[in-house]
Amino acid sequence: MLFAAAVAVSGTCHAAEIIGIRHWSAPDHTRIVLDLSAPVEVTHSVWEPTRNRPVRIVLDLPGSTFGRGASAFDVGDEFIQRVRINKLRGPKAQVVLDLISRCDYKFFTLPAYGEKRDRIVVDVFRRAQPIEVADPDVLAQPDTDRVPVIVIDPGHGGDDPGAIAKGLKEKDICLNVALELKKQLEQDGRVKVVLTRSGDYYVRLRKRYRIAEAKKADLLVSIHANAARSRSAKGAEVFFVTHGPATDKDAEALAKLENDADLVGGVAPEDIDALQFSIAAMTKEKFHHRSQLLAGSVLEALKRNDFASRRRGVRQARFMVLQSSQTPSVLVEVGFLSNPADRKVIQQRGYGRRCASALRDGVLDYLNTPGVKNGLN
Repeated sequence: MLFAAAVAVSGTCHAAEIIGIRHWSAPDHTRIVLDLSAPVEVTHSVWEPTRNRPVRIVLDLPGSTFGRGASAFDVGDEFIQRVRINKLRGPKAQVVLDLISRCDYKFFTLPAYGEKRDRIVVDVFRRAQPIEVADPDVLAQPDTDRVPVIVIDPGHGGDDPGAIAKGLKEKDICLNVALELKKQLEQDGRVKVVLTRSGDYYVRLRKRYRIAEAKKADLLVSIHANAARSRSAKGAEVFFVTHGPATDKDAEALAKLENDADLVGGVAPEDIDALQFSIAAMTKEKFHHRSQLLAGSVLEALKRNDFASRRRGVRQARFMVLQSSQTPSVLVEVGFLSNPADRKVIQQRGYGRRCASALRDGVLDYLNTPGVKNGLN
């Protein structure tokens, strides 16, 4: 029995080829992506299970064909059993998602952007209660018995690789350093650590800082790796948010690049956030000042461990992921993939452990700063 159906049209539609089908499994959803040679017309429907057939999401693409890179495969996670393909008369291409059980799903199309082709995206997720986000106008009272909560945000992920150079992908470097940093911070049991992602999948920018707000985190560290046209640019950099102009044009350009991550990572166009800083955010001087303190502590620790130039100062720009008005937040670029010397360091065995150690020192130095230690969120 047909349970639900809808039609979506992506731009001006032509006969197109499905070049490839990919998937990513996250803790709360599984993403299926169809890469296309051109925009297509597509219908999506859900079919109820029968005795011999699981519940299915069916995508029909009239006039489309499958390329050599598009094939069926098993997923085998919490949400999807397998992805199948059917070549029907017409011609018509059909992609079938065999689900584990009834789930909610979101379907959308993405136009070509940069090096990304036109895409069809299906996110399948459990029916869950929404995350409760703290009221931005209510400050939590200090609690001397409370364990500090640290949110670590590995940048990019999934369909968004970030910077790429000589086989290195920014998303992999970020996750490697973040997992090591979590391990080191939790070793003595004095803090609780939350990751915005723990695997290779994409998390939208707004959700990243809202995770920190929901957890009433004492700080957020977003980890990235840089790239520049000039191969001479090198070393780690640390940023905190500004409500005015960026420190310089390079910082402004970097913020724009990072803020475009939702377009690359695959967020429905209607869900992409405009970069807006509310009056409430601008008036939370306590958190803005603490972001500056955190940035300074982290940068000094990176300098002590030879990851950053001694002459480098903290910089500011309008990064979307640092928008929170409740959580002191910084963005760390651990090095330049475009610089041969930085690349060599990043490729060394033990790099993730050593970089995480420097970041850990900076975080703990901040938490022990007078005025911060006695007034955690």
